[in-house]
Amino acid sequence: GGGEVWERENKELEISSLKAEDILGKIREAGIVGLGGAAFPTHVKLSPPKDKPIDTIILNGCECEPYLTSDYRIMLERADDCIYGLKAIMKAVGAKSGYVAIENNKPQAIALFEDKLKDGDGIRVISLKTKYPQGGEKMLIKAILNREVPWATSDGGALRPGLPMDVGVIVNNVGTAVAITEAIKWGRPLLERVVTITGSAVKNPYNLLVPLGTPFSHIIDECGGFKEDVGKIIMGGPMMGISQYTLDIPVIKGTSGILVLTRAEALFREEKACIKCAKGEFRP
Repeated sequence: GGGEVWERENKELEISSLKAEDILGKIREAGIVGLGGAAFPTHVKLSPPKDKPIDTIILNGCECEPYLTSDYRIMLERADDCIYGLKAIMKAVGAKSGYVAIENNKPQAIALFEDKLKDGDGIRVISLKTKYPQGGEKMLIKAILNREVPWATSDGGALRPGLPMDVGVIVNNVGTAVAITEAIKWGRPLLERVVTITGSAVKNPYNLLVPLGTPFSHIIDECGGFKEDVGKIIMGGPMMGISQYTLDIPVIKGTSGILVLTRAEALFREEKACIKCAKGEFRP
């Protein structure tokens, strides 16, 4: 079957031996998308217009969304594949600089990547302050490079939202980098992803490697089921995730987590008038 093909093609390919168009072709054929949650086709993201040269790639390991830890596990368990994927991305777009961005609440991951990248190769590890939304593309680019992505640009035509490519940068998730490594080394399409299953209402929280299409109900069963009444089920994290009304839905490429909250946690609290206590004030 397919597994046998991937095993036969399992070889350590030097990035220098690959052509940019070959890397992009493998990414496209593997159906790889951004695994941070947006699920935008990666081969499109890595194919900017010729008048938008890319000089820097940022590998996003911040995972600032509360509850989610799947990217953290990927970095700890598959650091070499993350780095290989980052180098492949750099080769695909001709970027000379690379950064691995990790929030400072993940010291093990920071130390691991610093050790593996101590010889440089044009890649640096950046420890960033833990805050939300540190993992947003525009925030990462500002924090690391002090470049500001424009809110909008016209490119001489219709107005469109500004993108990282407008300042010479592409940001990719660590899970995406691992998927790229598997596509290049094993010829493997994107068939599974790491999902965080967590929340106070689930019996055994885990990070699981889950085949795409697996129903949420099967995954919850694998985690021991619910330990108390469920108030809300969210696909993703609590900030950007989407509430679900049933467990009879499948894991898709953009499913970064399954968050199961108790009734008390999901209780809607009526908003009241601001008393200007300053506790909610934005502090950079």
